[in-house]
Amino acid sequence: ASSSKSSKEKKFPLWQDIESASADFFKRQADYQPGDLVTREQAEQFLNLLPAFGWTLKDAEAEALLEKVVSEKHFIAQQFSTKDGKKFMRKISQYPKGYDRVHRLTGLKGGKERLKELIRDPGGYKLIEYMAKSDGGKNLGLLLGSVQGGKDFNSPTGYAYTAATFLARLQDLHIKTAAQRQNPNDKQNSKK
Repeated sequence: ASSSKSSKEKKFPLWQDIESASADFFKRQADYQPGDLVTREQAEQFLNLLPAFGWTLKDAEAEALLEKVVSEKHFIAQQFSTKDGKKFMRKISQYPKGYDRVHRLTGLKGGKERLKELIRDPGGYKLIEYMAKSDGGKNLGLLLGSVQGGKDFNSPTGYAYTAATFLARLQDLHIKTAAQRQNPNDKQNSKK
């Protein structure tokens, strides 16, 4: 029996298979918990597993996903890799745009030192909680938005800080790619 496809060519994977592989991958990361910061290097390692499932991303697709994931060399990634940093990270990850606010804080004059202070202080996470959950905190964010480096302080940065956010973006690409494979001549799908 002959097939029009090469016997070595894998069928395009179902999203559930990718999702399951990602859960296994991130579970194997040292001291990882859901909601933890994911680095560009971790995300890239995961993307490198996809060809085994029958999905090879184009270089431009992979780069578009990875450019909005912080590197392990990024200041917040370095801070969150410490014992106290992990505790702080796990607290702020629970708040709406918690990572975004920390990221924006580090862009302010003296912001990196302020983050170090917040991490050292067992209650330091409460500033991020206040900024994320209260009207006063949102007003503080508006005020910080007017200082150098604070533009759009209350707005999302566009970065994927967690596995869940990164995977949501990957799933969008999976849906687009699956549609293109089903209808390769459909111009509307190829332009999305």
